[in-house]
Amino acid sequence: MPLIRGTALGQYIPADSFIHRLDPRSKLLITVLSMILIFLTKSFPAMALWASLIFILAKISKIPAASLLRSARPILILIIFTSVLHIFFTGGSTVIFSIGPLKASAEGTITAFRTGLRLYLLVLFTALLTFTTSPSELSDGLEAAFGPLSRFGFPAHEVAMMMTIALRFIPTLFEETARIINAQ
Repeated sequence: MPLIRGTALGQYIPADSFIHRLDPRSKLLITVLSMILIFLTKSFPAMALWASLIFILAKISKIPAASLLRSARPILILIIFTSVLHIFFTGGSTVIFSIGPLKASAEGTITAFRTGLRLYLLVLFTALLTFTTSPSELSDGLEAAFGPLSRFGFPAHEVAMMMTIALRFIPTLFEETARIINAQ
């Protein structure tokens, strides 16, 4: 399978795998449930199991692990920023170092690492979803999932279309950003 070098979050990678053939609604449900469970996970061994599961699913779906990891690169700045905030603004009794009024505690560092890892795992699960589901399948799945809410006036078709358009243009946005950086 030829791999696009700059595989981005939101980009579909066609392959013949069990995961690619799954119904998009089931993939959406599994992704949402996984995200909820990742947020509820507190221990590092359990997070290691989640990371292992992601890479096992990537292997089954024939998505190279390097592409999966590379897809989360643009989000790393946000993850690092969030982690730094946790280091300095999560209270704790064991102060590691201080910069003026800001104090980094051991508890804050553990919370920062846990939060950063959670966010990274969430991005990887989302990337796996978009790598294995074409935009049209994802749109149909979202519309079917939101369909029952249309009885209450929820615009299921419009929301599914907006999300599909947004996902479609994420790779284009990253390509344009790379061109601007290279031009400078």
